[in-house]
Amino acid sequence: MDKMQACGVVMSDLITPPVDHRPTYIDEDDLSTPEHAALGGELLEKLNMQQRSAADDILQTVASGHVARHFFVDGPGGSGKTFLYTALYHALLGQRKTAICVAWTGIAANLLPRGRTASSTFKLNIHDGGRSSTMKRESMEARVLRDVSVIFWDEISMVPKWTLEAVDLLLKDIMQNEIPFGGKLMIVGGDFRQVLPVVEKGRQEDLENACVKKSPLWQHFVTYHLSSNMRAAPDSGDWARLLLEIGEGRYQEDENGCIELPNSFYSTGDLISDVFGEVITVDDITELAEKAILAPKNMDVAQMSDLALQRMPEHLELRVYKSIDEAQHADPEDALNYQIEHLNKMTPSGMPPHELRLKKGCIVMLLRNLDVTKGLCNGTRLIVDECGQHVLGCR
Repeated sequence: MDKMQACGVVMSDLITPPVDHRPTYIDEDDLSTPEHAALGGELLEKLNMQQRSAADDILQTVASGHVARHFFVDGPGGSGKTFLYTALYHALLGQRKTAICVAWTGIAANLLPRGRTASSTFKLNIHDGGRSSTMKRESMEARVLRDVSVIFWDEISMVPKWTLEAVDLLLKDIMQNEIPFGGKLMIVGGDFRQVLPVVEKGRQEDLENACVKKSPLWQHFVTYHLSSNMRAAPDSGDWARLLLEIGEGRYQEDENGCIELPNSFYSTGDLISDVFGEVITVDDITELAEKAILAPKNMDVAQMSDLALQRMPEHLELRVYKSIDEAQHADPEDALNYQIEHLNKMTPSGMPPHELRLKKGCIVMLLRNLDVTKGLCNGTRLIVDECGQHVLGCR
């Protein structure tokens, strides 16, 4: 130090002092606190009576500073759960509270304010199916969670109970207390009429037992129901009511537990023509991107995609991309048991087909979470603008 002073050098000029670095989804925001308050107030004014009842109780709980209960917002698709989360999020940030939004899937997280997947936020261990967290108590991510007051968690109906319990243990460890969820206010939402937790080779009772409702933690949640479909068009009321009846088990079933849909719901001819039209042109691709044909099996999806591709203009070049498949094995002799032709025919979930057939202007879907903050997540649909030799240009 004496030599440095003799040379006229100051230590602070050479070393940048440490800063409390926190992820951008917590610190950096486009809105100031007053702007959050104004936006939150504006959105709260637009809530319907059911949404307002839940919002008032949640805001009152936050204002009390004592988390005696947590909240579950139940509602079918289109009932305004995401709108409620957004209104509360901005209202709380306008009160200088800290809140984060997570969801079970990337596509749902993208709809939430600064949303992230639960897996990345809580560092869930993928090797044990989310039964534990790999986050360390003194890590940067843990320091962020320590400062958080409220956690919004969408799609809770898809979350296995052991994952909710793992997050509970994580937050208790971070906060060094035994209060449920470490004293953080949990606002969760979902629809148990839709997709339940995935249990490999599980039966119906296995799926039901995996739900968070079967966890001892569920006793700490109070339920608010949203029933008004805010998303359905005025002429879609019958469809929304039918979905609700099926989801709640009120729709008539036969002796085998099957239901019969009204004849008006069936395609009258060519399904692709009914949905996309006789000819699929690039000029209409933005409008067509709002339409989709859903199927339970990848085999049916691939068949529909090929047929739709044939409807695109013939002058557009068809590009075929082939995968390079190989089996990883410890014993070289095992290679004889895994023929390349057999590997090429396999279509595991979450993987593209061996032959990916594309044209400029066609619609593709991401199968990985690349950047949730920019909307590039599993399930995001994109339009192909360029077909390079090894890279696709999409928007």
